[in-house]
Amino acid sequence: MRGLAVPIKNNPLNRFLLTKIVSHVVANSEDTRKTVIQKLRPF
Repeated sequence: MRGLAVPIKNNPLNRFLLTKIVSHVVANSEDTRKTVIQKLRPF
């Protein structure tokens, strides 16, 4: 079974959580890791 690298939505709640609350992210694949890193940069 393969997980999908679904993009993180750019909304106020996610921006708040990813900049103020979340300190670590565990990814289940390299694609997921790259997606999270890519989406965190604009925040």
